[in-house]
Amino acid sequence: MIRKTDIWTWIIPSDGGVHDDSEWKRHGGKWLVYGGRGEMERLAAKLDKLVSKGEIVSAKYWNASETSAMCIYSLDRDNNKTRQILSELGYKPIAWEYDYARSKNWTRPRFFLSAFYKLRILIKTFGVREAIRFIVGAFIPV
Repeated sequence: MIRKTDIWTWIIPSDGGVHDDSEWKRHGGKWLVYGGRGEMERLAAKLDKLVSKGEIVSAKYWNASETSAMCIYSLDRDNNKTRQILSELGYKPIAWEYDYARSKNWTRPRFFLSAFYKLRILIKTFGVREAIRFIVGAFIPV
């Protein structure tokens, strides 16, 4: 099922998906794929079928600008399988990141490449000043 908000388009199971929150907090993460919004829309259509079958946990992509990023979620034990699926679909994931176990991310050199891409997308979308405001807002609760 594909659900859109102002900023994100989510590709989620129609039943809402079932996962153990404590396991997800320790082992859940995502592959990141970057490209244009049209490219992300095409990938979302392909992933929607795989999410429905349970082969991919879920995904989301940034739809607030023409430059986009998609997060394709899986547990760390399944991340190679998920990367293989993305490769078979013709997409090259840039980096794997943990969702909650952030300290694990710092040990991965590609994490910094991913952070650079995210910053670039924010600046292209909002400009430098608003990108900084967006980043600060993400870390400081209102």
